[in-house]
Amino acid sequence: MKEWPLKVSKLSKAEIREATRDSHWQEFRLGMKAYNTEGKLDCLEIYHTNGRVFDKTNHERRMRRVRIDNYINALLRGGQLKRVAPNRIVVQR
Repeated sequence: MKEWPLKVSKLSKAEIREATRDSHWQEFRLGMKAYNTEGKLDCLEIYHTNGRVFDKTNHERRMRRVRIDNYINALLRGGQLKRVAPNRIVVQR
């Protein structure tokens, strides 16, 4: 995937702390280190899609989105992704 298809929301530090405490997320996140940026986006899209099946509450769905958006924001800060329009994020490297 060369472009992230979802809108990335602004997050509070409290939400990020709560969402990233999840041990399954940490395993998933560490597993993505082996992939290039396009592969990471593919993995995040699958992670997002799985939420439709496995997340039972609005809170679970929100925490999944916070994890994803936080990871996308980290890739933006690291220069792997680039925002080319308000709602358009593309792979830079």
